[in-house]
Amino acid sequence: MIDRHWDGIAAYGNPENKVALGFVEGVNNKIRVIQRRSYGLRDEESLRLKVLTCMLDPIGSQAKLTHSGRRRPTS
Repeated sequence: MIDRHWDGIAAYGNPENKVALGFVEGVNNKIRVIQRRSYGLRDEESLRLKVLTCMLDPIGSQAKLTHSGRRRPTS
């Protein structure tokens, strides 16, 4: 198994291929929130599309939610 994946293992050690752990944790958290909010969906394809759509939205353009759940514009 290691022989089959050796190129990927070696690439992981390359400094320019590193991904910040904070970014990875943020993405995982975002996916968990989407999973919680989409409880009861009938198929995994809908969940996959929701996650992909979420990742298309630039970080700075997301509107903040108020306590009542209504969106307010970001400044």
